[in-house]
Amino acid sequence: MPKDNGVVLTGPLLGRLDDLIPIPHTEVVDEVAICLPLSAQEAIDEIVRLCEDEGRIVRIRVAVLERTLSCGRMEEIDGLPIPSIVSGPDRVVGLAAKRALDIAGSAFLLLVLSPLLALLPFLVRLDSEGGVLFRQERVGLHGRPFQVIK
Repeated sequence: MPKDNGVVLTGPLLGRLDDLIPIPHTEVVDEVAICLPLSAQEAIDEIVRLCEDEGRIVRIRVAVLERTLSCGRMEEIDGLPIPSIVSGPDRVVGLAAKRALDIAGSAFLLLVLSPLLALLPFLVRLDSEGGVLFRQERVGLHGRPFQVIK
C-alpha cells in the first residue's frame, strides 16, 4: 500500500492532482476523496466544482471544509469524520428497487419462457450445420477483451 505523510492509501492511486480532469473519463470513478491541506483551498474548490459538474460524490476532510454543506451528509471513513457532498439524488433506494424489479421480472420471464428456451437449441440444430453454441471475443470497458459464448 502506498504511504504518503503517514497516510495509508487503501484504494488504487489513479493519478495526481493534475490528472483529475481526464481520470473520470478513462476510469470508473464514483467518488473523489479530497485530503489536501487548508493551504490548497483554491484547488479544493476547483476539484469540488469539477466533481459536482460530473455528478461524482465528493468527500472532504473536516479541517478543510469552510463552506456550508447544502447537499451533504456526515460519514465516517477509517475513524475520521468526512462530510460527503452528493450532487445527485441518493441512489440507494432507487438502486435497491431496480434490483428487486430486475430479479422478479427475470424470474417470471424465465419461468414463462423456459419451454421455448428448451426447444430453441433443437430448432437451431435442425436448421443449421455446426454447433448450437459458439465462442467470440468482444471488446469491453477501456478496450479490455473478453470471451462470450453465444
